[in-house]
Amino acid sequence: CGRCGPAFAVGQAGAVFACLSAARPQVIGVLRHAEENGGATEREGRADSPGALVLQAQHGLSAREAALAMAIARGEPLVESGLDLGLTVETTRNYSKRIYAKTGAVGQADLARIVLSGLAPLA
Repeated sequence: CGRCGPAFAVGQAGAVFACLSAARPQVIGVLRHAEENGGATEREGRADSPGALVLQAQHGLSAREAALAMAIARGEPLVESGLDLGLTVETTRNYSKRIYAKTGAVGQADLARIVLSGLAPLA
């Protein structure tokens, strides 16, 4: 807007630039940078990824629940995502039910909408 200069918040995976003086702050862009040992995409599926941390704070999810929610939002199959996180099939299904209850989602598509319309994709 020219009134506030470049205001931004820096996260672990990049910086989110926003004008903070406007009546309604608007995101201008998201910068992602590769991290050591393989880049940011390797970290996105982990429980300590920036997006998973945001979901934990917003919805009260555990670390693994948040990582599973991020995987579901990316369109990955539920059981495969759980196995990738070291969960059994039954535990994955139980976690998905708890994720839906904590977020208010009704199914995978609704969960993806909630996750992708929140702050997690910007982290």
